[in-house]
Amino acid sequence: MVTAVGLAELPELLAIENAAFAPAERWSKPLWQAELAAAGLVVLAHTPTGAPAAAAVFRIMGESVDLFRIATLPQFRRQGYAAECLNAGIAWARSAQTPPVAAMLLEVRADNAPALAFYHHAGFKELSIRKNYYQDADALVLRLDLVKKPSGEGK
Repeated sequence: MVTAVGLAELPELLAIENAAFAPAERWSKPLWQAELAAAGLVVLAHTPTGAPAAAAVFRIMGESVDLFRIATLPQFRRQGYAAECLNAGIAWARSAQTPPVAAMLLEVRADNAPALAFYHHAGFKELSIRKNYYQDADALVLRLDLVKKPSGEGK
């Protein structure tokens, strides 16, 4: 089950963070606390055992929603939990905003083939490259259109 979580789940969110990201890329506890208090942000978590096993952080940024983080504890990977969090975030972005946001954006390491396959499978398309975004790699900016174009438009 995917549900919105907050400060009460901070220890579990930090455990996911520490298991999923390299030390230089991890969010600190104070950063997590600040993000969880931010307006326009939602953290959606898959909680198969009652505690978050996967989580995704989404924030409204004007006319788009940014996917800031998505990660799964190692023992729960390859079970579809991250995809369920992503799909719930897409549904949230499409329904919770008035007017609806046009797109979801994210940055991903250009050398992270599994993540790129995951996002491409979800319908994200490459928008641009951010050179040297990470200490040792470029980032690809990916976009998912959230508003369906009327038939015949954009051909």
